[in-house]
Amino acid sequence: MSDQKEKEIVEIVLPQDEDEGLFDMEHGSVYFIGTATVLFRYAGFTILIDPNFLHKGDKVHIGYGLSSKRVTEPALDMEQLPPIDLVVLSHMHEDHFDRIVERKLDKTLPIVTNPGAANDLKKKGFSRTYAVNTWESLTIIKGDATLRITAMPAKHAPAPVQFLMPPVMGSMLEFQGASNATGLRLYISGDTLLIDQLREIPRRFPDIDLALLHLGGTKILGMLLTMDGKQGAQALRIVAPKTAIPVHFDDYKVFKSPLDDFKKAVREAGLESKVKYLKHGETYIFDVPVESHR
Repeated sequence: MSDQKEKEIVEIVLPQDEDEGLFDMEHGSVYFIGTATVLFRYAGFTILIDPNFLHKGDKVHIGYGLSSKRVTEPALDMEQLPPIDLVVLSHMHEDHFDRIVERKLDKTLPIVTNPGAANDLKKKGFSRTYAVNTWESLTIIKGDATLRITAMPAKHAPAPVQFLMPPVMGSMLEFQGASNATGLRLYISGDTLLIDQLREIPRRFPDIDLALLHLGGTKILGMLLTMDGKQGAQALRIVAPKTAIPVHFDDYKVFKSPLDDFKKAVREAGLESKVKYLKHGETYIFDVPVESHR
């Protein structure tokens, strides 16, 4: 694994906002909408991650005739979103990209995802999909800020049934300002199990500032498909971000490992200082001191 090289595949240039004050490399925010859906703002970028805006009681279709009912409400509806620069999508399950999003999202908005999902989105009329394989990267420029997105390894199911699940990717987002120093590294796990390939991530990307960990212990037909609380705590230790925010828990009936499982495992591992817990609608404001830029 370690001999694989990262590959830069494309460059995207976004229109610059008129308000130069938005290009702030020292402050940012994470707004938790629900499930794995997050609104991330930093360095002038506004990024929507894994958009799911179905409401309590709505069902997501998992495939093969299976479905699951949502038991929570999103913190806001799509119409309440601010202007979005791009979407980062881990995979094409409806609890990450639902039918509301398919209908209402601007079809010209850039979407960075895995090749399988990019192909599906093109068929649905989305014209600016960017596919990245594991360890491949693309660069997005907005004004003086640069965002480099690299696909991380992820595995949504154990080997015997992996072919039944859509391909999934984790993501590493690295932000740079005019000085070309990396101001922030954000890791998004995507829907993955605890796999050996995760150990390669901190070797390639040390000093990860922030991580969004997809938990929930999703089970279908008795098979574990996303990290439960114990696996999530192990992933936290392996990837070693300065701060981690758990997402993708307690929202659907197929999520069988509640957030309390993760909290318990984190306490037992002595990692409580590394975790920030958000409820739907809460915002985490973070600081990136200039002297910490790499």
